[in-house]
Amino acid sequence: MYNGFTNYETWNITLWCSNDEIIYNMIVVNQNIHKYTADKTAELVFLLFPEGTPDVPIHDFIKVNWDEIAIAFNDI
Repeated sequence: MYNGFTNYETWNITLWCSNDEIIYNMIVVNQNIHKYTADKTAELVFLLFPEGTPDVPIHDFIKVNWDEIAIAFNDI
């Protein structure tokens, strides 16, 4: 566990998405349109961070628990 998430990669992506005002607002607006699923969450994150976050390279996205991030996005 890492700060309540499965691992560092999952926590880091959630942190980047929730701490950037533009991304956060986009998540909230999209949440009002549809519920986030693991697939929709992964699709959004890959669009936002095509090379990975500044801390997690794209090849480490394989470790991410997308269900956990979807739950976090739906709880915003």
